[in-house]
Amino acid sequence: MCHGGRFSAAIFQGQKEIVHKGFSRYVVRKKQGGRQGARGPKTTSAGSWLRNFHEQKLHDEIIVLLNEWGEHLASCDKIFVHAPGVINMKTIFHEDSPLVTEDGRIQKVPISTRKPKFDEVKRVYSWLGQSNFIESN
Repeated sequence: MCHGGRFSAAIFQGQKEIVHKGFSRYVVRKKQGGRQGARGPKTTSAGSWLRNFHEQKLHDEIIVLLNEWGEHLASCDKIFVHAPGVINMKTIFHEDSPLVTEDGRIQKVPISTRKPKFDEVKRVYSWLGQSNFIESN
């Protein structure tokens, strides 16, 4: 799950999580809505420079994490992704990422979600398991 400067992900085997990680960065101007990256590389203030810097840092951290988890991802039967928006999708499916959009295992999360945190990842995983989206072993 990646949304609004937050990223949270986990790999589960049955009901047990194998690995999980989450982090957040300052990319959305408070009470203004929208990510700084959507406005382009304008740096007319210290705040916009900081948000652009954090956009790049968030992107880099996600790519590094996905590459570290490459072995775990290769063994997954299904991969559920929630990354609304162009910036999030470009980050998850970047050329340096082990995930590619043509992979048949990748599916969108079919429900609305809250802030990407580990508790939300567990809630979505539980819902998907109860709805038979995930085949139990």
